[in-house]
Amino acid sequence: MALAVRDRLARLLQSRTLRTLVVVGVLGVVCKGAALGRELVVAAHFGASDALDAFLVAVILPTILNNVVGNVLAISLLPQLLRVRHDEGPAAEVAAQQRAVFWSIVLLTCAGVGFALSGPMVLPLLSPGFSASSRALVVKLLWLSTPFGVISGTTRIYAVLAESEGRFAATSISPLLTAIVSVLLLVGCGASPEVLVAGLTLGGCAELALNVAAVNRTRYGVIPRPGRPGRFESTLVAVAWPLSLGAFLQGLTVTVDQSMASLAGPGAVSELSYGLRFIAVAIGLIGMPLLQYAFPQFAKLAAARQFGELRVQFRKYTLLALAVSVPPMIVLSGASHWVVETTFQRGRFSAETADRVALIQSLSALQLPFVIVAMLGLRAVFALKLRHVMLCQGGAMVLANLWLDWVLLKWLGVPGIALATSILQLGSCLFMLVVVEGAIRRGIREEQGMVGTAETRRAA
Repeated sequence: MALAVRDRLARLLQSRTLRTLVVVGVLGVVCKGAALGRELVVAAHFGASDALDAFLVAVILPTILNNVVGNVLAISLLPQLLRVRHDEGPAAEVAAQQRAVFWSIVLLTCAGVGFALSGPMVLPLLSPGFSASSRALVVKLLWLSTPFGVISGTTRIYAVLAESEGRFAATSISPLLTAIVSVLLLVGCGASPEVLVAGLTLGGCAELALNVAAVNRTRYGVIPRPGRPGRFESTLVAVAWPLSLGAFLQGLTVTVDQSMASLAGPGAVSELSYGLRFIAVAIGLIGMPLLQYAFPQFAKLAAARQFGELRVQFRKYTLLALAVSVPPMIVLSGASHWVVETTFQRGRFSAETADRVALIQSLSALQLPFVIVAMLGLRAVFALKLRHVMLCQGGAMVLANLWLDWVLLKWLGVPGIALATSILQLGSCLFMLVVVEGAIRRGIREEQGMVGTAETRRAA
């Protein structure tokens, strides 16, 4: 028994999967530590203030641009490229990739300008509790942060291409650059929301350069090349648009949370944001290494229609996600007040603010295992091209989140919004597990049916 356990442990330690996850995890710790340091500097300079509220609302639309357009295009692109490689060869795959990058940048730019133009109409809906001066500042910051949305979306496309070729180190360490640039600008140029936007934009440029360099060491091309859209682009759009709409609906949950928090008075949006900081760090440290490594495997197995192996890999990563996310959930929830007091409480961040933020963090931490498993399920959904799933889930999440926020905000204040998110993520996790398992089961049945038909023909 002991010998078998020792042999299994030795094989695990020698596995490429574990080595990659350890490297990505260590780099993630470094980057998240730097990002947390940036947040501590921001907290000391801004506290929970109107200026920080305005910045947080202003970057909603650029962040949606990154998540809905950039991230969805990046994740949708890889399965399509694998299909082109299988059907037409490596040269056609690279040509399609370079055209796709070109048209993706064009789409990101047009969407970014459209978001900026719609800002005066949309932003009042996102900040119903803001004063007129705060809303004017939000519109100004939106225009300044629009390039950040385009740059970060493009960065995500190059990152997925690099990760598909095993270049995880560069994509994992690149967020460190934004944290460093932001802190240097904040310390050197003073505390203003414009400086925060400049830090994001310049840091995003540095991240893009590093990811482009990583792709340059793969078989993919780094230079976008224009070309007449063809069947590949049509297929990519057909796959991406419902996923983009679903991602947009899912992203609206964060937007709804911030909008509802603005009704609680000045500084409430900032307090909600601070309460989610350590949760975001934990998700990044635990979830991102799993997602970065798992998604290329899911995509390749789904493209090869190896559904049995896909089920094994998905279950393995799901159990691993649960095992590593429960301990930080317990710590961040149980020791929330000590964590917030030790880290954030200094400068303009008062003891009263720390008490409110600690309660928000305690309730938000409950979502950790559920949100990571749901994100893993979402990557499997992308790989399986289940276009309708995100639409159904996204629409249901927006409606449920709006209702839960409204009810719990009146009952608990801003901490009620945090509790609503945790409840919502539990439902999302269960939904994703059922959907992915059902899709894999159908794929296995189809695969077995095809094998049975082939054997019958050979026997005949």
